[in-house]
Amino acid sequence: MSRDAGSFYIRVVDKHGYGVRGATVKCAYGSLSGVGTRYTDRDGWTEFTIVEELIGGGAIRIRAVRINGEQVSSHSFSPKDGETFSFTLP
Repeated sequence: MSRDAGSFYIRVVDKHGYGVRGATVKCAYGSLSGVGTRYTDRDGWTEFTIVEELIGGGAIRIRAVRINGEQVSSHSFSPKDGETFSFTLP
């Protein structure tokens, strides 16, 4: 069981720093929590809901971030409400 604890944002940019429209962004929350998939808007931004566990408390950690099928994160993290992250298109 989980509840909504706000949102975090991911921006995908190209090698020149311009936002990439329509990129597929997947955040893996671990084997029990599933995967969230979103697509970037015209400026390269997408929004994910932060999920908190009701049993045990605390935010569920993001285990991996993939853009268009390529893993771009090298460590797991627990985003805070309103936090932003940027990744360069692989």
